[in-house]
Amino acid sequence: FITIALAGCGSTSEPIKAQAPTITKAVVLSATDSANGIKSKVSSVEKVVTLTEATDVNNLLGRPNGYTSAAVLYDKVANGSTGPFKCDDPKVGGSPGVTCGATVEVWASENAAKARAAYIQNIGKSHPTMVEYDYLRGNTLLRVTGAMKPSAARQYNAAFGGTQQ
Repeated sequence: FITIALAGCGSTSEPIKAQAPTITKAVVLSATDSANGIKSKVSSVEKVVTLTEATDVNNLLGRPNGYTSAAVLYDKVANGSTGPFKCDDPKVGGSPGVTCGATVEVWASENAAKARAAYIQNIGKSHPTMVEYDYLRGNTLLRVTGAMKPSAARQYNAAFGGTQQ
């Protein structure tokens, strides 16, 4: 007979339990959720308004190749001398959108959001009065009015966490 001694191999009364791997799923925020997150960090944002089919001036909400949700951030700095909330006053030709301060658009995919940002940036190259700051985070696009100073746009993006387009 051969005897093998095992040192340091005591037994335990508890069986070893294997832990199941933790699976995390990315949480997709609505445009309103993202906008409210920005509002909580940018003091010049006065209110957030969720766009509907009736208020979406771009007519892209819920349409084929359009965004799945959108929200407008009303900013007291962007509204300037017109006063709070005048940007969407139909009496002065306004409508809820990026000119009010910023918009958040959620698209079906990151590629769709990138295409939208590229389209907007190309318009700005041809029409300097339509320049805006665009930031992308996954399938969500933050559009900040070009009327804002660069430092204010960066503050929006710091709250949003995107990359400039």
